[in-house]
Amino acid sequence: MESEALSFLRLHPAARGQSDEEMQTIAEKNRNSKFAPGQMVVEKGTVPTSVRLVSGGRFRMTVASDHRDTVANFGPGEQLGFLSILCEEASTVSVETDETSMT
Repeated sequence: MESEALSFLRLHPAARGQSDEEMQTIAEKNRNSKFAPGQMVVEKGTVPTSVRLVSGGRFRMTVASDHRDTVANFGPGEQLGFLSILCEEASTVSVETDETSMT
C-alpha cells in the first residue's frame, strides 16, 4: 500500500514521468517538524535534504537575501523542497515561517 506522503507527492506536476522508485526515494525524505514563527526552513543556496508536506501554519518563500520580497505562500496541503530534491540542486529560494507551522 502506498504511503500518504507518496500519494501526496504524486500530485505535484513535476512528479509526472518519475518512476515509482524515484518517487519512493523522495517520499522517504519527508520530515515532520514543528517550526517557530520566523524560523528559516530552507536557506537559498543550500541543497535541501528533506521534502516538507505542510500540515499546519503558513510558510513564506522569498528570493532576495533580505527575505522581504515574498514570491509565494504555502499552507496546509502544499509541498516544500520537492523540486530541489528531485533535481538534486541548491534551492533558488528561502522559505521561512510566518507563524507556528508544522510539516
